[in-house]
Amino acid sequence: MSRKPRQPAVTADTPVPSKTALKKQMHELQAVGEQLLDLPAARLGSVPMPDTLREAVMLARKMRQFGALNRQKQYIGKLMRRIDAQPIREALAAIAQEGLAEKHTHKLSENWRDRLLSEGDPALESFLEKYPGSDRQQLKQIIRKHQKASSEIGLTTERKKLYRFLHAVLAAEKQTVSSPRNH
Repeated sequence: MSRKPRQPAVTADTPVPSKTALKKQMHELQAVGEQLLDLPAARLGSVPMPDTLREAVMLARKMRQFGALNRQKQYIGKLMRRIDAQPIREALAAIAQEGLAEKHTHKLSENWRDRLLSEGDPALESFLEKYPGSDRQQLKQIIRKHQKASSEIGLTTERKKLYRFLHAVLAAEKQTVSSPRNH
């Protein structure tokens, strides 16, 4: 017969959480554990967690049966209750923030590409003013090739090249802004 873990003595100073509050906390920790299941393997490796939790997450990723997967998710929630989940939450928040930054860079690259192709030289000057480290010659060459392309395939290819160039410039700019400078 298994015994329940011994509860610490309740004093007047420590409030006792209600059963509802405890269940809410358990469900929240299980949800954090389920977020780990959705991470790519490379990102999962960067999240600080005990080996038992990592093994449980890896096993759950292989499961396809609904009942077994639900039991494994509950087990992950149980493991999450035994550890300090704050470092895991912080790592997941940082990963989500990286994703938002990447989406922003993607959208900005698309907007600049469309603007450069539709407005021409005024947009080019504006871009070079905002991002002075850009290679003017290469950017003008890509735009010129797009204008000279005659087939739909050629237009699409040059649009993609321009997007890649702009994305690389914007990502590099974001890196230099976000990294600490050593002076």
